[in-house]
Amino acid sequence: MRVKAIAMGWVLVGLSGAGNLAAATTTINEPARDTTAELLQGIPPAEQASSASAYRYVRHCLARRQFESFLGSDGIDPDATSSLRMRAAGMSEPLRARFLENVRMLDARRAACAPWEQSVAPDKAALQVYLLALDNAAAGDARAAACFVALPWAEPAQGTPDHARFAGAYTAQARMLIDAGIARGSWLMVRAAAGRLDAHPHATMTLPLEPALAYRISRLMQMGIEDPALSGTFAADARRYASRLSPAVLEVLEKDVQSQFSSVFAGRGGDWDSFTRLCD
Repeated sequence: MRVKAIAMGWVLVGLSGAGNLAAATTTINEPARDTTAELLQGIPPAEQASSASAYRYVRHCLARRQFESFLGSDGIDPDATSSLRMRAAGMSEPLRARFLENVRMLDARRAACAPWEQSVAPDKAALQVYLLALDNAAAGDARAAACFVALPWAEPAQGTPDHARFAGAYTAQARMLIDAGIARGSWLMVRAAAGRLDAHPHATMTLPLEPALAYRISRLMQMGIEDPALSGTFAADARRYASRLSPAVLEVLEKDVQSQFSSVFAGRGGDWDSFTRLCD
């Protein structure tokens, strides 16, 4: 993927070469990408050197904003060291370690994120992080692709122009990223896609996938995850999707999934723990 610098941002100019996230015949285009300055609002100039640095900056600042909101909703003053320590003392490991790490992150990113947090409204922040994730996914970043598909961040409010742009990009690109990621053996994408299969039926953005692909995702999860209980859950999901397929189709599909697991995925699962922190 080549990224061409224009003013304060980037435009996608095509996929080329081996090892890219998607095949060379597939182009990832997000409509109305001519307003890159708008999408970089609040991001310090030093972080605008590349799409990767801008995406990392916004992602980290959004994680900081979300954690501070969590503390506020729980009646905790994020600036009160004593209350934070008291809260952590009542936690078990590894929850306490994770909480304290977030507290340190909150402090470390406070000054760095101030320009962005003070100038970017929540809807615009949501649009920024998803479209920057898409930029990086198109450039071959498998983690960015999984984050775009998983929808871990808040979405722009429905009925707004920002939500229309977000929804258009997601509808057009998520399925393509899933197909490309699974074809390349990305466990991150398998996990992200599995999460979208279980999305709440009333979620703003749904990702309806045909039974064959849903079966493939569920079976890969079943074979790749070590926890017996979770593996059994995905086995049940796979049986549910299998019931919508003819026996002949299912037989061919099952052989293909097993072959894919042993070859493309090297007969092993991914690092499931790392996914929970993938998009911080």
